[in-house]
Amino acid sequence: QLADSATAKQAALRLEAIGLDSGPALKRGLKNADEEVRFFSAVSLAYLGEIDGLEMLVESAEKEPAFRWHALAALVALPGPQATEALQRLLQVKSAEARYGAFHALTKRSTNDPNIKGQVLAREFNLCVVPSQSEPMIHLSRSNRPEVVLFGERQAISDQILYTANGITIRGNGNGKLDIVRYLPNGKDQRIQTSASVAELVKALASIGCNYSDVVELFRDVKQKDKLESRLAVNALPRLGRERATNDWSDNDSEESTMYVADRIPDMYGGEESADRDIPHDDEAQLASYESKSSKKSDSNSATKPSFFGKLTEAFTRDKNKD
Repeated sequence: QLADSATAKQAALRLEAIGLDSGPALKRGLKNADEEVRFFSAVSLAYLGEIDGLEMLVESAEKEPAFRWHALAALVALPGPQATEALQRLLQVKSAEARYGAFHALTKRSTNDPNIKGQVLAREFNLCVVPSQSEPMIHLSRSNRPEVVLFGERQAISDQILYTANGITIRGNGNGKLDIVRYLPNGKDQRIQTSASVAELVKALASIGCNYSDVVELFRDVKQKDKLESRLAVNALPRLGRERATNDWSDNDSEESTMYVADRIPDMYGGEESADRDIPHDDEAQLASYESKSSKKSDSNSATKPSFFGKLTEAFTRDKNKD
Protein backbone atom coordinates (compact mmCIF):
# COMPACT_ATOMS: atom_id res chain seq x y z
CA GLN A 1 0.00 0.00 0.00
CA LEU A 2 2.84 2.43 0.77
CA ALA A 3 4.38 1.79 -2.65
CA ASP A 4 1.13 2.79 -4.40
CA SER A 5 0.57 6.55 -4.64
CA ALA A 6 -3.20 6.02 -4.35
CA THR A 7 -2.85 4.48 -0.87
CA ALA A 8 0.53 5.83 0.24
CA LYS A 9 -0.80 8.56 2.53
CA GLN A 10 -3.01 6.26 4.58
CA ALA A 11 -0.39 3.53 4.62
CA ALA A 12 2.26 5.94 5.89
CA LEU A 13 -0.08 7.08 8.68
CA ARG A 14 -0.75 3.48 9.72
CA LEU A 15 2.94 2.64 9.70
CA GLU A 16 3.65 5.75 11.74
CA ALA A 17 1.06 4.59 14.28
CA ILE A 18 2.94 1.30 14.70
CA GLY A 19 6.00 3.23 15.85
CA LEU A 20 9.73 2.78 15.29
CA ASP A 21 9.28 -0.83 14.13
CA SER A 22 7.87 0.58 10.88
CA GLY A 23 11.05 2.58 10.22
CA PRO A 24 12.58 0.12 7.72
CA ALA A 25 9.40 0.06 5.61
CA LEU A 26 9.13 3.85 5.58
CA LYS A 27 12.82 4.18 4.68
CA ARG A 28 12.23 1.87 1.71
CA GLY A 29 9.44 4.27 0.72
CA LEU A 30 12.02 7.05 0.44
CA LYS A 31 13.61 5.15 -2.48
CA ASN A 32 10.36 4.80 -4.43
CA ALA A 33 10.18 6.43 -7.88
CA ASP A 34 6.91 8.21 -7.01
CA GLU A 35 7.24 11.63 -5.36
CA GLU A 36 4.10 11.17 -3.26
CA VAL A 37 5.32 7.87 -1.84
CA ARG A 38 8.65 9.45 -0.93
CA PHE A 39 6.93 12.49 0.58
CA PHE A 40 4.47 10.63 2.81
CA SER A 41 7.24 8.29 3.93
CA ALA A 42 9.40 11.31 4.86
CA VAL A 43 6.57 12.95 6.83
CA SER A 44 5.86 9.84 8.89
CA LEU A 45 9.56 9.30 9.55
CA ALA A 46 9.84 12.89 10.81
CA TYR A 47 7.00 12.36 13.29
CA LEU A 48 8.84 9.25 14.49
CA GLY A 49 11.92 11.41 15.09
CA GLU A 50 13.89 9.98 12.15
CA ILE A 51 15.87 12.38 9.91
CA ASP A 52 16.22 10.08 6.90
CA GLY A 53 13.53 11.92 4.92
CA LEU A 54 14.74 15.42 5.79
CA GLU A 55 15.96 16.30 2.28
CA MET A 56 12.65 15.14 0.81
CA LEU A 57 10.82 17.48 3.18
CA VAL A 58 13.03 20.41 2.19
CA GLU A 59 12.49 19.70 -1.51
CA SER A 60 8.73 19.41 -0.98
CA ALA A 61 8.52 22.67 0.98
CA GLU A 62 10.44 24.49 -1.72
CA LYS A 63 8.83 23.13 -4.88
CA GLU A 64 5.35 21.75 -4.21
CA PRO A 65 2.64 24.07 -2.80
CA ALA A 66 0.37 21.10 -2.09
CA PHE A 67 3.00 19.52 0.18
CA ARG A 68 4.44 22.70 1.67
CA TRP A 69 2.35 22.99 4.84
CA HIS A 70 2.89 19.35 5.79
CA ALA A 71 6.62 19.48 5.03
CA LEU A 72 7.11 22.54 7.23
CA ALA A 73 4.96 21.11 10.02
CA ALA A 74 7.03 17.90 9.95
CA LEU A 75 10.26 19.92 10.13
CA VAL A 76 8.88 21.80 13.14
CA ALA A 77 8.11 18.51 14.87
CA LEU A 78 11.43 16.86 13.98
CA PRO A 79 13.90 17.24 16.88
CA GLY A 80 17.55 18.09 16.44
CA PRO A 81 19.71 20.76 14.81
CA GLN A 82 19.40 19.19 11.35
CA ALA A 83 15.76 20.26 11.10
CA THR A 84 16.59 23.81 12.21
CA GLU A 85 19.35 23.99 9.61
CA ALA A 86 16.95 22.72 6.95
CA LEU A 87 14.42 25.46 7.77
CA GLN A 88 17.20 28.05 7.64
CA ARG A 89 18.10 26.83 4.14
CA LEU A 90 14.50 27.41 3.07
CA LEU A 91 14.89 31.08 3.98
CA GLN A 92 17.07 31.34 0.86
CA VAL A 93 14.75 29.83 -1.76
CA LYS A 94 12.82 31.65 -4.49
CA SER A 95 9.26 31.03 -3.30
CA ALA A 96 7.93 33.78 -1.02
CA GLU A 97 5.53 31.30 0.56
CA ALA A 98 8.28 28.78 1.31
CA ARG A 99 10.56 31.48 2.70
CA TYR A 100 8.02 33.08 5.00
CA GLY A 101 6.60 29.66 5.90
CA ALA A 102 10.08 28.56 6.99
CA PHE A 103 10.51 31.78 8.98
CA HIS A 104 7.20 31.16 10.73
CA ALA A 105 8.15 27.53 11.38
CA LEU A 106 11.43 28.64 12.96
CA THR A 107 9.49 30.85 15.37
CA LYS A 108 7.64 27.70 16.49
CA ARG A 109 10.91 25.89 17.16
CA SER A 110 12.66 28.67 19.08
CA THR A 111 11.57 32.19 19.94
CA ASN A 112 15.16 33.00 20.94
CA ASP A 113 16.74 32.29 17.54
CA PRO A 114 18.52 35.59 16.68
CA ASN A 115 17.67 35.11 12.99
CA ILE A 116 13.93 35.32 13.65
CA LYS A 117 13.53 37.13 16.98
CA GLY A 118 13.36 40.71 15.67
CA GLN A 119 12.27 43.70 17.72
CA VAL A 120 8.95 45.29 18.61
CA LEU A 121 8.51 48.84 17.30
CA ALA A 122 6.02 51.46 18.50
CA ARG A 123 4.57 48.79 20.83
CA GLU A 124 2.58 47.62 17.82
CA PHE A 125 4.49 45.65 15.21
CA ASN A 126 7.55 43.47 14.87
CA LEU A 127 10.52 44.08 12.57
CA CYS A 128 12.84 41.23 11.73
CA VAL A 129 15.82 41.27 9.37
CA VAL A 130 16.70 37.80 8.09
CA PRO A 131 20.19 37.29 6.61
CA SER A 132 19.65 36.10 3.05
CA GLN A 133 21.68 35.80 -0.13
CA SER A 134 18.57 35.21 -2.21
CA GLU A 135 16.33 37.78 -3.93
CA PRO A 136 15.67 40.69 -1.52
CA MET A 137 12.10 40.53 -0.24
CA ILE A 138 9.89 42.46 2.16
CA HIS A 139 7.04 40.49 3.72
CA LEU A 140 4.08 42.14 5.44
CA SER A 141 1.90 40.04 7.69
CA ARG A 142 -0.83 39.96 10.29
CA SER A 143 -0.69 36.20 10.84
CA ASN A 144 -0.26 36.42 14.61
CA ARG A 145 0.85 40.02 14.90
CA PRO A 146 1.60 42.94 12.55
CA GLU A 147 5.03 42.10 11.23
CA VAL A 148 7.61 43.32 8.72
CA VAL A 149 10.17 40.68 7.76
CA LEU A 150 13.08 41.72 5.57
CA PHE A 151 14.77 38.85 3.74
CA GLY A 152 18.15 40.44 3.07
CA GLU A 153 20.03 42.96 5.19
CA ARG A 154 20.96 45.53 2.56
CA GLN A 155 17.60 46.53 1.16
CA ALA A 156 17.13 50.20 0.41
CA ILE A 157 14.58 52.67 -0.92
CA SER A 158 15.61 55.10 -3.65
CA ASP A 159 17.12 58.28 -2.23
CA GLN A 160 15.20 60.16 -4.95
CA ILE A 161 11.89 59.47 -3.22
CA LEU A 162 9.20 62.06 -2.52
CA TYR A 163 6.38 60.56 -0.48
CA THR A 164 3.48 62.43 1.11
CA ALA A 165 0.57 60.68 2.86
CA ASN A 166 -1.21 60.52 6.23
CA GLY A 167 0.58 63.62 7.50
CA ILE A 168 4.00 62.16 6.70
CA THR A 169 6.52 63.51 4.18
CA ILE A 170 9.63 61.60 3.18
CA ARG A 171 12.07 63.33 0.88
CA GLY A 172 15.28 61.85 -0.47
CA ASN A 173 18.21 64.23 -0.79
CA GLY A 174 20.15 62.18 -3.32
CA ASN A 175 23.10 61.22 -1.12
CA GLY A 176 21.70 58.11 0.54
CA LYS A 177 19.76 60.05 3.18
CA LEU A 178 16.05 60.59 3.74
CA ASP A 179 14.41 63.51 5.55
CA ILE A 180 11.17 62.59 7.35
CA VAL A 181 8.59 65.00 8.72
CA ARG A 182 5.46 63.98 10.61
CA TYR A 183 3.00 66.85 10.86
CA LEU A 184 0.93 66.97 14.06
CA PRO A 185 -2.29 68.90 14.80
CA ASN A 186 -0.66 70.77 17.69
CA GLY A 187 1.99 72.17 15.38
CA LYS A 188 4.84 70.31 17.11
CA ASP A 189 6.01 68.57 13.96
CA GLN A 190 8.49 65.73 14.33
CA ARG A 191 11.55 65.67 12.07
CA ILE A 192 14.18 63.02 11.67
CA GLN A 193 16.84 62.06 9.13
CA THR A 194 17.77 58.48 8.33
CA SER A 195 19.55 56.44 5.70
CA ALA A 196 17.76 54.91 2.72
CA SER A 197 18.07 51.49 4.35
CA VAL A 198 14.62 49.86 4.59
CA ALA A 199 15.30 48.63 8.12
CA GLU A 200 16.50 52.03 9.32
CA LEU A 201 13.56 53.76 7.63
CA VAL A 202 11.04 51.52 9.41
CA LYS A 203 12.74 52.15 12.76
CA ALA A 204 12.79 55.90 12.13
CA LEU A 205 9.07 55.96 11.30
CA ALA A 206 8.25 54.04 14.47
CA SER A 207 10.40 56.40 16.55
CA ILE A 208 8.23 59.39 15.57
CA GLY A 209 4.96 57.60 16.27
CA CYS A 210 4.02 56.15 12.90
CA ASN A 211 2.04 52.90 13.06
CA TYR A 212 1.95 49.67 11.07
CA SER A 213 -0.66 50.98 8.62
CA ASP A 214 1.63 53.92 7.81
CA VAL A 215 4.46 51.49 7.03
CA VAL A 216 2.24 49.30 4.83
CA GLU A 217 0.97 52.35 2.93
CA LEU A 218 4.52 53.55 2.37
CA PHE A 219 5.70 50.24 0.92
CA ARG A 220 2.69 50.07 -1.38
CA ASP A 221 3.37 53.54 -2.71
CA VAL A 222 7.12 53.23 -3.25
CA LYS A 223 6.78 49.82 -4.91
CA GLN A 224 4.20 51.12 -7.36
CA LYS A 225 6.39 54.12 -8.16
CA ASP A 226 9.48 51.93 -8.80
CA LYS A 227 11.32 53.43 -5.83
CA LEU A 228 11.80 50.00 -4.25
CA GLU A 229 13.62 47.18 -6.04
CA SER A 230 12.87 44.53 -3.42
CA ARG A 231 10.10 42.00 -3.94
CA LEU A 232 7.02 42.82 -1.84
CA ALA A 233 4.75 40.03 -0.56
CA VAL A 234 1.73 40.01 1.78
CA ASN A 235 0.47 37.08 3.89
CA ALA A 236 2.46 34.51 1.94
CA LEU A 237 1.57 31.61 4.24
CA PRO A 238 1.38 27.92 3.29
CA ARG A 239 -2.19 26.68 3.21
CA LEU A 240 -3.44 23.53 4.84
CA GLY A 241 -5.45 20.98 2.83
CA ARG A 242 -4.01 21.35 -0.66
CA GLU A 243 -4.07 18.37 -3.01
CA ARG A 244 -1.76 18.06 -5.97
CA ALA A 245 -3.45 18.75 -9.29
CA THR A 246 -0.68 17.06 -11.33
CA ASN A 247 1.96 14.40 -10.81
CA ASP A 248 4.82 16.76 -11.58
CA TRP A 249 6.73 19.05 -9.28
CA SER A 250 5.55 22.64 -9.54
CA ASP A 251 7.74 25.70 -9.11
CA ASN A 252 4.60 27.83 -9.24
CA ASP A 253 3.24 29.19 -5.97
CA SER A 254 -0.04 30.29 -7.52
CA GLU A 255 -3.30 28.90 -6.26
CA GLU A 256 -4.24 27.70 -9.75
CA SER A 257 -1.87 24.73 -9.45
CA THR A 258 -3.70 23.19 -6.49
CA MET A 259 -7.06 22.03 -5.22
CA TYR A 260 -8.20 22.17 -1.61
CA VAL A 261 -9.40 19.31 0.57
CA ALA A 262 -10.04 18.78 4.27
CA ASP A 263 -7.25 17.53 6.50
CA ARG A 264 -7.08 16.00 9.98
CA ILE A 265 -4.19 18.17 11.22
CA PRO A 266 -4.97 21.66 12.66
CA ASP A 267 -3.53 24.62 10.81
CA MET A 268 -0.08 25.66 12.07
CA TYR A 269 -0.69 29.16 10.71
CA GLY A 270 -3.93 29.90 12.53
CA GLY A 271 -6.29 29.76 9.57
CA GLU A 272 -4.92 32.87 7.90
CA GLU A 273 -5.52 33.44 4.21
CA SER A 274 -2.42 32.43 2.34
CA ALA A 275 -0.77 32.32 -1.06
CA ASP A 276 2.48 33.51 -2.59
CA ARG A 277 1.15 37.01 -3.05
CA ASP A 278 3.42 39.63 -4.56
CA ILE A 279 2.31 43.23 -4.92
CA PRO A 280 2.48 44.17 -8.61
CA HIS A 281 3.62 47.69 -9.53
CA ASP A 282 0.29 48.62 -11.09
CA ASP A 283 -2.22 47.09 -8.70
CA GLU A 284 -3.24 49.15 -5.68
CA ALA A 285 -6.43 47.19 -5.03
CA GLN A 286 -4.75 44.05 -3.71
CA LEU A 287 -2.85 45.67 -0.86
CA ALA A 288 -5.67 48.12 -0.14
CA SER A 289 -8.00 45.15 0.31
CA TYR A 290 -5.42 43.48 2.57
CA GLU A 291 -5.15 46.60 4.72
CA SER A 292 -8.92 46.76 5.10
CA LYS A 293 -9.13 43.10 6.16
CA SER A 294 -6.16 43.49 8.49
CA SER A 295 -7.78 46.44 10.22
CA LYS A 296 -10.96 44.47 10.85
CA LYS A 297 -8.96 41.54 12.25
CA SER A 298 -6.69 43.56 14.52
CA ASP A 299 -8.81 43.10 17.66
CA SER A 300 -9.17 39.35 17.25
CA ASN A 301 -5.48 38.95 16.41
CA SER A 302 -4.50 40.53 19.71
CA ALA A 303 -6.03 37.66 21.65
CA THR A 304 -3.77 34.83 22.79
CA LYS A 305 -3.91 31.84 20.43
CA PRO A 306 -3.04 28.26 21.31
CA SER A 307 0.36 27.06 20.18
CA PHE A 308 0.90 24.73 17.25
CA PHE A 309 1.83 21.87 19.58
CA GLY A 310 -1.18 22.69 21.74
CA LYS A 311 -3.42 22.35 18.71
CA LEU A 312 -1.80 19.04 17.77
CA THR A 313 -2.25 17.75 21.33
CA GLU A 314 -5.93 18.73 21.31
CA ALA A 315 -6.50 17.13 17.92
CA PHE A 316 -4.89 13.83 18.82
CA THR A 317 -6.59 13.82 22.23
CA ARG A 318 -9.95 14.15 20.49
CA ASP A 319 -9.07 11.29 18.13
CA LYS A 320 -8.01 9.11 21.06
CA ASN A 321 -11.21 9.85 22.96
CA LYS A 322 -13.27 8.92 19.90
CA ASP A 323 -11.42 5.62 19.64
